[in-house]
Order: sequence, then C-alpha cells, then structure tokens
Amino acid sequence: MKKNIFMITLITLSACVSSPDYGDALNNWVGSNQTTLENVWGSPANVNYLTPDQVLWTYFQDSPSGEEFCRTTFTITDNVITDFSFEGDNCTLSAYSY
Repeated sequence: MKKNIFMITLITLSACVSSPDYGDALNNWVGSNQTTLENVWGSPANVNYLTPDQVLWTYFQDSPSGEEFCRTTFTITDNVITDFSFEGDNCTLSAYSY
C-alpha cells in the first residue's frame, strides 16, 4: 500500500514540474544583449535595479486556467544577460526560445 501511495505521489509531482529543457533554453540567453531579449520576449513585467549597471528583468507566464505560473528573471549587467532564474509549475518552451 505504501508503495502505491509513493508511486501516485511521484506521478502527481512529475506532472507539476517545469520542462527540463526550459533551463537549457534560458542558458542560451546568457551573453546576449538586453535589446535582443526585449525584441523576443517583449517588455518585462517587473524591473528591479540592483545597481546603476545591474538590473533584474522579470517575466510571468500563466496557464489559461490561471492555476499554474512561471516566473523567469534575467540578471542584466551593462546591457548583457549574465544570469537567470525561474520558478513555477508552468515553465515550458514557447515563443520565448532564442
């Protein structure tokens, strides 16, 4: 019985994770410039300045039902993407690929 509960939990959790290729796709953006990101992804939902030369651009994706989301943040230093992070259960490849 415990094994069945474990398997059901594992299957349920695996359905709620982001695409494993999403991080790989974001990694391709590292080294690109801010203008290219904005041309492909559009204007960010949030902009937070860490220093005058370093900024965080955050994008949000929601599922049609609004129950799932993805928040993707790019670190931009001197107009070049230097890092990224993402969280959520709806992080999949889309028109945002580069």
